[in-house]
Amino acid sequence: MENIKITAFCLVALLAMVIGVIFFNRVSKEEKIDDVPTEKLEYNNVAVIDAKLGSDIKITQSYLLNYITKKSGIWYQSNGKVTKIISKDEDCYIHLKDDNSAEVLIAVIDKSKCEVKVGDSVNFVGTIDIENGQIKLSKISTGEINYNSSTKLELNELIDNIKLVKNTYFIVSGYLVTEGEVYKLFDSKDDYTENNKAGYYFKIKWDGSFGYTGKQQVSLKCNLSSSYTLVNCTLSE
Repeated sequence: MENIKITAFCLVALLAMVIGVIFFNRVSKEEKIDDVPTEKLEYNNVAVIDAKLGSDIKITQSYLLNYITKKSGIWYQSNGKVTKIISKDEDCYIHLKDDNSAEVLIAVIDKSKCEVKVGDSVNFVGTIDIENGQIKLSKISTGEINYNSSTKLELNELIDNIKLVKNTYFIVSGYLVTEGEVYKLFDSKDDYTENNKAGYYFKIKWDGSFGYTGKQQVSLKCNLSSSYTLVNCTLSE
């Protein structure tokens, strides 16, 4: 009888330990999630910056570089009416508009995939070319396009989004380096020391002349020109 009591006590104790471990692990995971800074959670979220476009945005160099790299890789899906097609070299430049706006979106695709004509109502999928504000198409068709990983926008919304990306002023903090007549903005001095190569810095184009030469931590107010170039830059206080 005594052995049975001891065995039963051991089983109950073991069960309590198992339940305790499971509860502790669950609480620990929740605490780890809660402890992650909001900035880290937002770092890879393009929508966070998109929602702020139109107003000046304070941002670090690395955050902006990450944003524009990911923004350029998003597949957008929309539709419109073909108003003009221009062939140049190996590409077709397709002018698209809808009934809700007089503005035109220019989409570019290889001639071999340009199977539409003026007057067609079409669906298309492509990525934003930040530098020229055009859409680089992967597909355009008068039929339906099934593309599960795309972000769907109305044509006027897509046009407005591109304009906001180009026209918004970003107040960018980073480490400015002068190399001859070239100005480069890195995230930090360590970033410059370790990663002084294309893809890790923004090339700076000033709004007017700028006489500074050297290396220093700065805050610049600029527009995006391309994935790796900032233009209309001034020193921000």
